[in-house]
Amino acid sequence: MGSREEFIKKYADADVNGRLEIILKNYPRFMQMVDGYEQCLSIIIRNEREYNRSRKGEDLGVRVQTSRLSNPTERQAIENVSIQEAIRAGDVETALKGADDYEKHAVEIKTLVNMREDYQILTNQFLFLEDKEGAMFSDYISKRRSVAAIADDEGLAYETIRWRLKETRKLIKRNASEFLVCKYKHR
Repeated sequence: MGSREEFIKKYADADVNGRLEIILKNYPRFMQMVDGYEQCLSIIIRNEREYNRSRKGEDLGVRVQTSRLSNPTERQAIENVSIQEAIRAGDVETALKGADDYEKHAVEIKTLVNMREDYQILTNQFLFLEDKEGAMFSDYISKRRSVAAIADDEGLAYETIRWRLKETRKLIKRNASEFLVCKYKHR
């Protein structure tokens, strides 16, 4: 899919239809990708903070001795978690306190929040399907079963199942689109 920045930019620049296509094409691993980008972004932000803190300390010209009771690994882990939680919550101010590239990272954070919400809206559309149809589509889109396997299990022709899955995808996309249009209309 390309670099982190390309993926985030492509999603941020896409219209509702484009965003739904990105989610559907990457559905089985979409949330893993979002989680991975959030973790990478939190590491980048933490490193920017650490660099800026060390530069401020050097600029003072006075060395301040601290007790050696602090655990830098623990402090780093706590900072990572707090940054990740702020990113996930869309709390730009907390996440980016002391970081560089504020505008760029703010767009990334807002996009990641939208990605999570949009994925949830799309996935919720599965709940409106008949049980059998929903299970079939969920298995197919999650790559748990192929069209051929579903056709065999259902005792129907391959083309019939393929057509049903295509129609279900259109229905889910249309319904999710209605929600997303309302969501983005107010932003």
